[in-house]
Amino acid sequence: MSKQKPPYQVRMSDELYALAQAKAKALGISFAAYVRLLIAKDSNDSVHVSHPLPKGEGLST
Repeated sequence: MSKQKPPYQVRMSDELYALAQAKAKALGISFAAYVRLLIAKDSNDSVHVSHPLPKGEGLST
């Protein structure tokens, strides 16, 4: 049986969190998916930019 990793945590101001939540909502994705998307784009990792979201967390249409 593999050991489960604990979730990662990031601290930020209430204002920054509200901005990120609003942007994620506007894109139709979760906050976590939005953070992963930004990190993938920032790292210029074309593999992860193409598929930064786990199953079920794609952009809503």
